[in-house]
Amino acid sequence: MNTTTIVLFIAAGIVCWTAPAVYADGEICSASEIRIADGMLRKAEEAEKAGRTQDAYKAATQSIPSIFCAGNGYKRRDGLIERTSKKLGAEAEKAGRFGEAFEYYNAPIGWGRADYDLGNADRVMLKHAKARPDDYKVVSKAAVYFGQRDLSSSLKEVRGIARRGGDKMLAKEENIFAAHKDSLDDLGKAKGWLDLAGEADRANARAEQRGDTLLAEGSFRSVERAFSYYHLAENPKKIGAAKDRARTLGDRHAGKGEHGLAAKFYDLSGDEAKAEAVEKQKEKTETTRQGKFKKDQKSLEKELGF
Repeated sequence: MNTTTIVLFIAAGIVCWTAPAVYADGEICSASEIRIADGMLRKAEEAEKAGRTQDAYKAATQSIPSIFCAGNGYKRRDGLIERTSKKLGAEAEKAGRFGEAFEYYNAPIGWGRADYDLGNADRVMLKHAKARPDDYKVVSKAAVYFGQRDLSSSLKEVRGIARRGGDKMLAKEENIFAAHKDSLDDLGKAKGWLDLAGEADRANARAEQRGDTLLAEGSFRSVERAFSYYHLAENPKKIGAAKDRARTLGDRHAGKGEHGLAAKFYDLSGDEAKAEAVEKQKEKTETTRQGKFKKDQKSLEKELGF
């Protein structure tokens, strides 16, 4: 064996001795990476065998470094998540904790299982919405979920729940407006519910009605509030009409010498030039008033001998 052959033989031996494990997917792992990944997976599997389902689920769903380094790493992890999430979901569903059950039943999808059957998740999501009909967050989440899943039957049921929620808020809004002429918050909530049902136009029509009533009153406070209702209704024409009304009222008050109030109406109308002009007139009037007051005061003091 010549020198060159010996050197090549030794080099090949060194490579074989130091090379890390190579898996079928082409990933190269060190001995340490293999030990950590396999150890963490084994810990989760042992917890499952011991009946500690929650511990097993938590261990399987934590971030396992270099999981591809463990033998059949992805398959073992996915199997663990599927089995434990299904069991935990069933327990939560039986106890009436439908929101929690949904998160468990839906968990495999979050770990890349695009082919996973979501029948259990679909069922408990509908149960959750029916059990919490007054919880907007729950019902809206169900509406979005079933819309994305394109499950028309379930979506129709959820929209029915949302419609009833909107009707309740409209009834409440009517009482509040009759008493205080300020129901914007309740009407906004009604619109949120009705939007889930695809009937936001009903709330918009109510908002326009309220805006018209307030605009007709003519006080600054009522006109200002009318703008808020028209914005809620998302109606540019109504907002334009309100600006015209505010400008007219500004002219009226300016004509009476009520410059401060006129400026506020002009601000609402968006007429900056007129608002600035009456503000200057207000300052001029105030200066004149103060000058007259000082003059009158001096005359009085002179008359009284001070």
